[in-house]
Amino acid sequence: MSKPQQVTAFILRRVDYGDQDQIITVFGRETGKFSARARNARASKKRFGGGLQPMRRLNLSYTHAANRSMASLSEIEILLDYQGLEGSFDKIAIASYATELVREFVQEGQSEPETFDLLDVFYAELAASDLSSAGQPAPPEQFPDFVYFLQLMLFQFELRLLAIHGALPSFDGCFRCGVDAAQMDRLRCMRSGEGLICGACRRPGESTGLLSHQTFALLCYLQNPADGSAAGFGDPKVHQQLRRVLDAALEQMLTRPLKSRAMLDTLFL
Repeated sequence: MSKPQQVTAFILRRVDYGDQDQIITVFGRETGKFSARARNARASKKRFGGGLQPMRRLNLSYTHAANRSMASLSEIEILLDYQGLEGSFDKIAIASYATELVREFVQEGQSEPETFDLLDVFYAELAASDLSSAGQPAPPEQFPDFVYFLQLMLFQFELRLLAIHGALPSFDGCFRCGVDAAQMDRLRCMRSGEGLICGACRRPGESTGLLSHQTFALLCYLQNPADGSAAGFGDPKVHQQLRRVLDAALEQMLTRPLKSRAMLDTLFL
């Protein structure tokens, strides 16, 4: 019989299996991503106490026999439920997208504590965010700048996720020759996701777009908030261009479209 194990974990996905069970995609801080079968999870809501949900930090007990590809979930304890997320459609949409994005980035059975901690902090900051943190008076939450503030949080999360996984585009200078961005006559950005490219290094047929100075300034701020100001914050054109830049980089890491993206896009129209 395999020895019981415990891990601090997030649930990244649940899929119904048969009439009573669920297959859970687990992201353990020390174990990385793995699949576990939660027996009778559908038949008895008391079995796991409603804890088999994404966006909760859990202490998870399981067994994993050497001759089986899937672990067996035995018990869970909710360590943190990030109060403040579930009461807001906007926050649920953003957190769901971040969860699915992490699921696609992390590798099976590979310990990735830095990514785990990034998601943990993002859930907590998103749950705690309100209009006062966005620099606006308290309610209503429908204040337009609050949505831009949430989007800014997401942009920063995506940039940090790309950096952790060695996939951050070159925004300091040309990704080929390294010439500093300040020396470029125009801020040309590769549509294929590599980042900035100078005129001398651009090859015939390569597709680029011109990055506005406001978008570039906001991008620099998101990477180093202490070194600049959030110029361009709240400007729809700046946010839309930054979204396209990050999408180009993320597409290099993703093998399929994210299901949660449609809900996210309705939020940031």
